[in-house]
Amino acid sequence: MRTPDASDTPGAHEPSTIADLLASAVSRLRAINALCSPEVERAVRAVPRHTFAPEFDLDEVYAPDKVLTTRHDADGTTTSSVSAMWVQTLMLERARLAPGLRVLAMPRSRIVTPFSATVVSGA
Repeated sequence: MRTPDASDTPGAHEPSTIADLLASAVSRLRAINALCSPEVERAVRAVPRHTFAPEFDLDEVYAPDKVLTTRHDADGTTTSSVSAMWVQTLMLERARLAPGLRVLAMPRSRIVTPFSATVVSGA
């Protein structure tokens, strides 16, 4: 997680930084076969993952194998997280979503829902 003042770091959310991290993530996801279809890749590139985990550094957010733990209970047990990118992309690939299909996301995920919507919209 980043420190409270990290968002003030020059270049911290520069589009070129995000684009570089995303390109690296897509390459790694393709290498492990967690990302195969152009539809899912388009969704990964279109949905800004960092907006769903603003408390984390960009390098953590776009690390394909990093689970982002967002909440803990009183004893420190994780109660909420953003799944690793490889889990999200593999799930979308296995769902075989395509433009025109309808998706009921239960439970509704803050990040997987926009990924699914992007795939089925054909956007």
